[in-house]
Amino acid sequence: MVEASLAISASPYTLTPALIGVVYIARGLTGIAATLVGGRLSDASAAAEPDVPQARLRRSIIASSALMLPGLLLFGWTLHHGLHLAAVIAGLVGFIAGAGVLIPGIMAYVTTVKQSCAGAATGAVQVIIFLGAGIAVLTSSWAVQTIGSGWSFTVMAALNAAVAMLAHACVEGASRKHRQSLQTPQSLV
Repeated sequence: MVEASLAISASPYTLTPALIGVVYIARGLTGIAATLVGGRLSDASAAAEPDVPQARLRRSIIASSALMLPGLLLFGWTLHHGLHLAAVIAGLVGFIAGAGVLIPGIMAYVTTVKQSCAGAATGAVQVIIFLGAGIAVLTSSWAVQTIGSGWSFTVMAALNAAVAMLAHACVEGASRKHRQSLQTPQSLV
């Protein structure tokens, strides 16, 4: 969220570097709390369907979407219209909380599926996250300057929603396949 620092240091907010640091402390604490909640959500999902590794992601995807999508929209449109700083921070916190609840589910899924090479697999996930963040940094300033913060964060929210729907469909498909395999007599398989 490179845009956050740039936006809240400019008018109408004009925060000093020290106050921007305070905002980032709130952001960091939100990420810590959300990650802990995300771990519990992932474990609860796994307990409900222990034989379906993808199930670890079910509650994480839903919680992430419920937090991240409104957070992105609130952040972008609040900046666009120069509304109160509290709304900007609330949007930022929503986005960070959404990301935080998702990461433990992803890592739990990867380590469950790739137990023999869990370190390399989680490392690959981190590479994807870092590449995505790099691409976002490269494109976000251009997008905000071209179409404004409201519309650029709306596009980001739409992309997040599309990915979340695809991921949820994959989880549901794996669960459905597992339930069908339990209903099919083994002699016919």
